Amino acid sequence: MSKTSTPGVTPTGRHAEDALHASEEQLRITLASIGDGVVATDAERRVTQLNRVAETLTGWTSDEAKGKPFAEVLVLLNEQTRAPLQDPVEEAIVTGRAVRMANHALLVARDGTERPVADSAAPIRDASGRVVGAVLVFRDVTEERRRRREKDQLLRDLAERVKELECLSRLGRLLSEPGLSLADALEGAARLLPPAFQHPDRASARICCEGRLLDVGKHPWDENATPLSADILVRGERVGWIGVCYPVAGAETDERVFLKEEQTLVDAVAERLGRVIELKRAERALRESEERFRVVFESAADGILIADAKDKRFGACNPAMCRMLGYSPEEILCLGVADIHPAEDLPHVVDQFERLIRKEITLASELPVKRKDGSIFYADICASPIMLEGKEHLVGFFRDVTQRRQAEQKLRESEAKNRTLLENLPQRIFYKDRNSVYVSCNKHYARDLKIRPEEIVGKTDYDFYPRELAEKYIGDDRQVVASGKATEVEEKYVQDGREAVVHTVKTPIKDAAGNVLGVLGIFWDVTERKKYEERLAHLATHDPLTGLPNRHLFEEALARATARARRGTPSALLLFDVDHFKIVNDFLGHAAGDAALVRVVNLVQEQIRAEDMLSRLSGDEFVVLLEGANLDYAQAVAERIRKAVEAFSFTWDPRVSVSLSIGLVGIGGQQETAALLSQADAVMYQAKQSGRNRVAVGQATPAAPAPCREHDAIS
Repeated sequence: MSKTSTPGVTPTGRHAEDALHASEEQLRITLASIGDGVVATDAERRVTQLNRVAETLTGWTSDEAKGKPFAEVLVLLNEQTRAPLQDPVEEAIVTGRAVRMANHALLVARDGTERPVADSAAPIRDASGRVVGAVLVFRDVTEERRRRREKDQLLRDLAERVKELECLSRLGRLLSEPGLSLADALEGAARLLPPAFQHPDRASARICCEGRLLDVGKHPWDENATPLSADILVRGERVGWIGVCYPVAGAETDERVFLKEEQTLVDAVAERLGRVIELKRAERALRESEERFRVVFESAADGILIADAKDKRFGACNPAMCRMLGYSPEEILCLGVADIHPAEDLPHVVDQFERLIRKEITLASELPVKRKDGSIFYADICASPIMLEGKEHLVGFFRDVTQRRQAEQKLRESEAKNRTLLENLPQRIFYKDRNSVYVSCNKHYARDLKIRPEEIVGKTDYDFYPRELAEKYIGDDRQVVASGKATEVEEKYVQDGREAVVHTVKTPIKDAAGNVLGVLGIFWDVTERKKYEERLAHLATHDPLTGLPNRHLFEEALARATARARRGTPSALLLFDVDHFKIVNDFLGHAAGDAALVRVVNLVQEQIRAEDMLSRLSGDEFVVLLEGANLDYAQAVAERIRKAVEAFSFTWDPRVSVSLSIGLVGIGGQQETAALLSQADAVMYQAKQSGRNRVAVGQATPAAPAPCREHDAIS
């Protein structure tokens, strides 16, 4: 403020003027510092001043609003009826009293923004008490309302959560009651749900599960209502559902809307009921399993013995085992493993017993078993360790294989007659019994295994091959035995530490009745043939000079890149050929031309990523697919390629230089493969027309005919 004295003003007047200016400045600073909006008017309700907050809320600056009617600057509506509110400034000026605005006041700013506000107006009086204007103080109450709503909602939610927790607590106590039936569990759960909802007096619950339909509530279940429900699942299988609804007739609007926490509650109850049903099913299954085991144990055709894993004494047997051994059940319970096997075979029997306990094997084949009368029969014993009354036992299933063993013996004798023939065949030949135990093989197969042919008897593939490969071979044997049909495969084979590919034929060997006795296998090495086939396949899809993928492979990759581009992953395409390549061929010969192309390929590969595809389309024309690359990146790669080739010095003739003309287009997903290649060719031709040895960039557009290049005789 200027300190220059005003002419004609006395010192006393100047002091008064200075005081007035100071007072006005203090008022301006005060108004600017107030956090609420403040609007001042004169007695005619014309705006004289707005503070910064009022400017923000109304959209008017103080200078723009000055002199404007109050009702024009502050548009106040009833939030509910949208009717204009009574002018609070007018009321304050007329009555001479402070006025508080009614609830539901809505301020409409200059730009149309609407805000709920709370305000009050008061008259402005001069020194004599005369009303000379009014001041309106107002604030945006949007945030206050939001906090109030959140607080109210929090209190309501807390009350609902207490009910839900009480429901789950009571349900937990109910389901833990011993001897609780499934029907009682379902009914109890249904009765606990309605009191836990917002409107318990109107809520009805329904459970449909395990063939039961149960409704609970003060009102009948309303089939027209939309329930809040959850599926009852047992191991992912839907076995029923539980739901709560409000009757449609007479319901208030808010009574038809469920809380999300209520859905969580219904889900939790359904989940607990699913666990109860699963437990009840397991209990029922256990009872049924025990009964089935008893029936199977008593009626099984195979003999069953249960022996203590430590002392090898018998603890139980079935009737079939008694018949096999000729002992009564009481007599068998006084025996052990050593009592039912010949003494000379006992070390082998005990070893098999220990291996079964350790789960190293599941089958002990053709063990000699001694009857009460001293006679011997042979049995396959399939056994597994189990726990009974806290102690480890072995349960064994005995199958008399004496007749089968005799038949196999006759078969071995027959095989001896044919061995001379088999030994002279160049293929590897073997014979296994139905349990994949080797019976014989020819000398060629034995030589691969580094054994004598007779040493293979009684061995399995686990004795010669890695476990994974052995399991594969034995699995193939089982398939042949089970199907009774021959199989023919090409598979891996290890010979002298070298992995080879062999052609294997496995044929079931059957007796006169058609029963499968074993498997005859014959195989021969086809490794070289497979390599030749792979070379042919490679030549069919790759360029013989450069080893690059040919046009067919490239178009498949381009089609995949186009599909990904449609899903939002862009890529780029570079198409180039060697400038003046015809000169290289004509003056230096085709050998030099081929060498130049190979060197160009090497230079290009040094400039691109491993995942990018470089392909030879034809002659000296090549293409690069830059997957996931935008145009900026692709252009930088193209320039690196161009410069690398330009900088390289070819040694055939210093007068001959090699450069590239490169066309670059983006892959946006709108074009087909042929259209993209045609477009890239057209852009590359633009590079040639512009002087060669450069990169031309084109945009992804619909297909256009490729330019005629016949006159470009020297490329």
